[in-house]
Amino acid sequence: MTVLNLGHIAPTLADARSGSGPLQAGLRTLRRAVGRLAAARERMRSRRELRRLATMDDHILKDIGVTRVEVVYEAEKPLWLDLPPGRFGRPWPGA
Repeated sequence: MTVLNLGHIAPTLADARSGSGPLQAGLRTLRRAVGRLAAARERMRSRRELRRLATMDDHILKDIGVTRVEVVYEAEKPLWLDLPPGRFGRPWPGA
């Protein structure tokens, strides 16, 4: 009869319960990645709406309370400028 040595698994299970270790680190990384993808998707949706607004007449934009210059400025701003400062966000000309 062969005896299995499971000593190498026990620390991983203990780490998983305590919130540390490779499993929890992997889950945190996955959650961050999913959150960033969701944020990027929202930014792309927002840019699409801004481009749609940019095609509207000036009197409609005035009713909404924005100018064409503001709409075009926001629509043409690169997606990475919406990221939190200090990582990838850089100032956009005129910002």
